[in-house]
Amino acid sequence: MNCIFDWPGKSDTDGNERPAVSHMLDVAACAERLIDGHAAFNRLSRAQHQALIVLITLHDVGKLSESFRSLIRNHETGKPLHWQLSDYLLCNFLDEILAILGANKQVREELYAAVAGHHGRPPDRAGGDRFTRRKRENAVGCGKQAAQECAYQLVQLFPHASLEDLTFERAKEVSWALSGLTVAADWVGSNSKWFKVETGPRDLKQALGESRRWAHTAFEETKLIPPRATVGDGRILIGLNEPRSMQRAAACIEIGKGPHLAIIEDSTGTGKTEAALILAHRMILASKARGIFFALPTMATSNAIYERMQKILPKLFEDSPTMVLAHSRSKLERAMRETPIESQDKTPESESAGWLFDNRHRSLLAPMGVGTIDQALLGVMPTRFSTLRLFGLADKILIVDEAHSYDPYMQEQLEALLRMQAMLGGSAILMTATLPLKMRRAYANAFRKGI
Repeated sequence: MNCIFDWPGKSDTDGNERPAVSHMLDVAACAERLIDGHAAFNRLSRAQHQALIVLITLHDVGKLSESFRSLIRNHETGKPLHWQLSDYLLCNFLDEILAILGANKQVREELYAAVAGHHGRPPDRAGGDRFTRRKRENAVGCGKQAAQECAYQLVQLFPHASLEDLTFERAKEVSWALSGLTVAADWVGSNSKWFKVETGPRDLKQALGESRRWAHTAFEETKLIPPRATVGDGRILIGLNEPRSMQRAAACIEIGKGPHLAIIEDSTGTGKTEAALILAHRMILASKARGIFFALPTMATSNAIYERMQKILPKLFEDSPTMVLAHSRSKLERAMRETPIESQDKTPESESAGWLFDNRHRSLLAPMGVGTIDQALLGVMPTRFSTLRLFGLADKILIVDEAHSYDPYMQEQLEALLRMQAMLGGSAILMTATLPLKMRRAYANAFRKGI
């Protein structure tokens, strides 16, 4: 049972199995598409991208274990969870092989935790006593040899992968986005609509080719990768015949390098929303993001903005972007239809990724999002899948309305979110009618600290 394709990773009600290694390659193929062009990874080299893909592939290496095989085939429970075994194997038995990627062991272990913790929380390494280690070693059993062979072959599959020049501090920063990327790729790669539960090729290179073909179909149908922004003056694109002063300013203010924080302060009814969209559109054209998330204080304002965005956003992008409404009652809103926005282009559209948005965690992955501020703030709270929220937001221009209206508790959370957004390479726009100087400084300092 030491052939790497002999260890089951998924099964269906008919008894069909997909090898764990094949599923791991499915997730790798999805991660390749999600990482390309994402703001959180733009500062890394192509070789470092490939190294992260190798580690993401090994996120489920704990499934190459006797305990997980017994779970799949005999429904035996009570063993260490497979993602805990992934971290155990990576740190103890696979690191010697993965050392070829470069960097030091401390850096690699930081990244191991990010990919192994793909079920919503990081692995617990505090329980390093002899009893725990023995329990996990027994759970892995003879799967250890298969895991080592798997790691060795994967490194050969990505010969240019390298973590060289990645410092520990940078690895800590990247680990937040890496964790969210792993979760997102795992969710797409686990969907049997595109990634069939079948044995498939028993050659690693051929299996990766199959996974990449399936991933291409999956992302075509989900429209999860944002469309390109339309090149042109945002004022004209959204139909502003006589732009107001703030809208003119948004269209001409200089955009430099790195993450940006803009604060739009103007009276009520002066077109701040359009000004924010004009500026966000310019930031997207400047490769600072690929999407937009509108965060509002209430469900009512979220619903209203969602209706407006359905008419405006198709004009700012070449293709119809998928837009999602995210708040606690969004499923009850008639306006909330998880389908691509209708555009004037009547060519056939790929079907909606409704499955992707059954969960509000997932809604922040949509190219365009509108929701209550709490959906974004949960990214900086100690909640499951918080890193997925941060990963989704980092690739978007985060637009926060009514930035002056939050109490000290929520203000502190918003400061933390702005700090994380900047640290991950994302940009933000705050809209307000009147923002106290002390609050403005606090938001700006938080964003600066993130940079």
